[in-house]
Amino acid sequence: MALSAHEITVRRGGRVLLEDASLEVTAGGALLVGGANGTGKTSLLRVLAGLAEPRRGTVRRDGPAAFVPERVALTGALRPLEWLDRVRALRGLAPVDWPEPAERAGIDPGALSGPSSSLSKGTLQKVLLLEAIGARPAVLLLDEPLSGLDAAAAAWVTAELARVRSEGTAVVATDHSGGLAAGLDGAGRAAIRGGALVS
Repeated sequence: MALSAHEITVRRGGRVLLEDASLEVTAGGALLVGGANGTGKTSLLRVLAGLAEPRRGTVRRDGPAAFVPERVALTGALRPLEWLDRVRALRGLAPVDWPEPAERAGIDPGALSGPSSSLSKGTLQKVLLLEAIGARPAVLLLDEPLSGLDAAAAAWVTAELARVRSEGTAVVATDHSGGLAAGLDGAGRAAIRGGALVS
């Protein structure tokens, strides 16, 4: 199993968002998590990624995870190219010549050398998606990955997700718009309602 969570309780501040929740995603599998705003979808993804600890319960990942939040922010003066190289090195992965994959993602390669503050939300989103997808993690966790993207960029994301799933990456994503479902063929579905994860 690429990702499993057993009877986890997720809190934000002093509030319990999710209690005694369990899930499993196989290698190459996918799960779409729904729910109203504020129900804890992002907090759940952070726990599954290992960025936060559950109050109770256990999470197991069969290898490294990559998480892309919906709200993207990089230090304004930091060049995206510099950030991409640093994160790649932190993952212990070989360097990448970024302009070609960036162009396939619909990013102007020249924009990678400018300050992050000059990029739109959609372009920053694509930069983070480019890094996470390119890392080929065992588990890829995406919070509203199509938010702020145009149709061409959304098509690139769905095509890339199909490719990495074929290589064994498990994908868990939130998708308020519903646009991602067509690109995650055979994905399971769950939703957070009243502090419970229901399928």
